[in-house]
Amino acid sequence: MRRTLALSCFVGLLSLASAGQSNPSFEIFGGYSFLRESRVVAFPIPFGVSSDFVFPQPIPSKSVNMNGWEASFAYRWNHIGLVLDTSGHYGSTNTEIECNFRFGCPPIPVKMRLTLQNYILAGPRYYFGGDRFDPFVHALFGYTHFNARCPANTVFAPAFIQKGHGLGMALGGGVDVKIAPHFGYRLLQADYFLTHLNRNTQNNLRASTGLLLKF
Repeated sequence: MRRTLALSCFVGLLSLASAGQSNPSFEIFGGYSFLRESRVVAFPIPFGVSSDFVFPQPIPSKSVNMNGWEASFAYRWNHIGLVLDTSGHYGSTNTEIECNFRFGCPPIPVKMRLTLQNYILAGPRYYFGGDRFDPFVHALFGYTHFNARCPANTVFAPAFIQKGHGLGMALGGGVDVKIAPHFGYRLLQADYFLTHLNRNTQNNLRASTGLLLKF
């Protein structure tokens, strides 16, 4: 992950250096974000009883829709920019835990509350420019964290919290519309959002929209 971050920063600095003598500008974005998480990423639930009686199985993987926010800061030279991005997404899902007692037992339903947060993503962005519409593409790399909470359901499924972190990568772009000299609106930003958590890779989709401040 360190090599990936170093490479992305190096590419961004090279891009900025090649942008010529154009005057730099700053952009601050903030707004709503939707994430289609490809899989629930929690470990098997620890039952807290002897493994001689209970053998918990992994939680079934399923896609989850998550709502949240995204904020970013861009340092821009004409068509080239360097972006710092952070976001948080929240959701829940119903699932089951298969258990295996010696005398047998039905599946135990549980409700998981999920949080997926990018502490920081960074990388280069290219703006195509325009009088009113300003499309762009970018490649962002960084650090992602997840938190899975499950309240107590039965004596055999006590409350638990699972946490983890890993690589995050957002490849995509969007379109900004100019409203006033210092204000704009991001009509849509869409990213292929890859995360690597719990030694597994999740192929997610992220879409955001919101206000833009330029100075």
